Amino acid sequence: MKTHVYHITYGPEVATAHLYFWGCNMRCRGCIRLLYGWDSHLPDPGGPKQAINPRLLTVDEVIEALAPYPVRRIFFLGDDASADPALEELAGALKERFDAEQVLLTNGLLLPPFHLFDDIQVSIKAVTPALHRDFTGVDVAPVLEHFQFLYGVGASLRSESIVIPGYIDAPEIRRIAAFIASVDAEIPYRLDAYISVPGAPWRRPTMDEMALAVGAACQYLRHVHALHSGMKRRYEVTRLV
Repeated sequence: MKTHVYHITYGPEVATAHLYFWGCNMRCRGCIRLLYGWDSHLPDPGGPKQAINPRLLTVDEVIEALAPYPVRRIFFLGDDASADPALEELAGALKERFDAEQVLLTNGLLLPPFHLFDDIQVSIKAVTPALHRDFTGVDVAPVLEHFQFLYGVGASLRSESIVIPGYIDAPEIRRIAAFIASVDAEIPYRLDAYISVPGAPWRRPTMDEMALAVGAACQYLRHVHALHSGMKRRYEVTRLV
């Protein structure tokens, strides 16, 4: 069966694979994919997604690409893996073949086959309805409902938001954190510094602006940390596909 996977990288130091999916159900104005179509941690991450003519892989091709390597963890990321109709078949096949920890990064708009993932990170763009629609083009209600549902069925949950100065900054981060805390104040929350992308009007946040956002989130949540745009992944990756 053909999947939406078009790009695979691997970190040999930590036996970690990264599956990049093509196609998203949101139209985020500040998406990093407008800057990098390949894994941004590669020595040469290439250009934007729009410059790529992807070849989508089958389930068997994904397994074949990973088979020569020890695999302890698999990240499902890129656009949004939950938009792939083959996700359940792929995740099930990989779990059976490698018995690796499987981590899903998703915008939460669709419910994933949560029973196949050891960790699910939901990126909550905003909770103010008009702001979420302005940034993503879609309503926020399903995202929040699915977040609550995933917690209710016992999924291991994390969350993440992007800090954008003057747009999605400390006041909105406080609202997002309050929502997450209404589910469980122990849920880990990561704040990513926005990276400027073509066609978007915003700049990167300063360290002080990131600190303000972290402080706002810490009013509600017990496990908050920030990832500034100058930080790098802790291990190197190589391209498999």
